[in-house]
Amino acid sequence: MTEKDNLEKKPGLVQKSKGLIDSAVSSLKGQDVGDLVEKYTEEVTLVLEGMSEDFNRMDERQKSGDARMTILEEAVRTQLSDLAEENLRLQRRVETLQTKAKKDSALGKLVWIVGVFCSAWVITALLKFFGG
Repeated sequence: MTEKDNLEKKPGLVQKSKGLIDSAVSSLKGQDVGDLVEKYTEEVTLVLEGMSEDFNRMDERQKSGDARMTILEEAVRTQLSDLAEENLRLQRRVETLQTKAKKDSALGKLVWIVGVFCSAWVITALLKFFGG
């Protein structure tokens, strides 16, 4: 855009603005400005009262939501604590069972070793008895 184009557009913009203001003023000339201000004030007051009521309802909903959130947070904390305790109890139980399994495994190996020695002794005794 050239500078000449900018200059041409600005007067049009200024003229449009002046035209808008002139039309607003001409429409107001037929009515009393005090009445218009009073009417405007009533309408704005009505709108603001409605907005205030909406805001108060939203504020109450937020407070109610905050209270529910606090209750839910406490419930989650309690459940988390209970789950942590249960997890600890189960870990201890697993450790106990692993220790018992190791003992049972060692005992099983010992039984096999004793069984092998006993069977060797029986075979040796039978060979001596029958073989001379």
